[in-house]
Amino acid sequence: MTGTEKAGYEAGFAHLFENAYYILTPCKSTTDYALDRMFGIINAIGGIPCVLGAEEHDRITGTISHVPHIIASALVNLVRESDTHDGKMQMLAAGGFKDITRIASSSPEMWESIILSNKPHVDAILNEYVKIIERFRNSVTCDDSREIYNFFESAGKFRNSIPSNRKGLLCPVYEIVVDVVDKPGIIAKIATIIGDNNINIKNINVSNSREFEQGCLRITLPDVESMNLAYDLLHRHEYKVYKIS
Repeated sequence: MTGTEKAGYEAGFAHLFENAYYILTPCKSTTDYALDRMFGIINAIGGIPCVLGAEEHDRITGTISHVPHIIASALVNLVRESDTHDGKMQMLAAGGFKDITRIASSSPEMWESIILSNKPHVDAILNEYVKIIERFRNSVTCDDSREIYNFFESAGKFRNSIPSNRKGLLCPVYEIVVDVVDKPGIIAKIATIIGDNNINIKNINVSNSREFEQGCLRITLPDVESMNLAYDLLHRHEYKVYKIS
């Protein structure tokens, strides 16, 4: 249960499986010896072995991975098909929109195969998702503010309860956002503070949208330790800093 939105051998890295769940689906003919061997291999590469039945595996991954990929791609296609002739939606679709649709950049060849191989579960889960959307649309139509509030509140509580110290099907992104004034030298100044403390910056960019975030300078770090250290350093230099998780 790991990876990135990139495809191919070049997208791999040494610690890909580190702290990630590796699901095994033994059948009736699987021996204890074979299972033990797989446990040893998974532990050796830093993964966390987990045993599930094949049906349970397909239902769970369909819900937490396969259908979310469909939803992310549907949102991107909605913007693409609804955009104005001069591309204003594409121009403004930064910040939160890019975060929640990151997985839409995954390999279409791979996901075509995955979706079709799990067709029964994907179909059933999509039906359940459509029911949720229909209920929410009904709440909007009826001006049911309480149900709208409950919809977002329950989702937020459950999302915040999901552990952040385990990898999922996509590796987590460790980012901080810095609230800065757009002026010459500000990026170099912040990068120097971080770099002088031997923290590697994977990516840094200025966001023109502050949707879902308080700042406009987004900095991607390689791991959670680097993110926390960079956050503390910039906070001590009296910058307004926010973690994206």
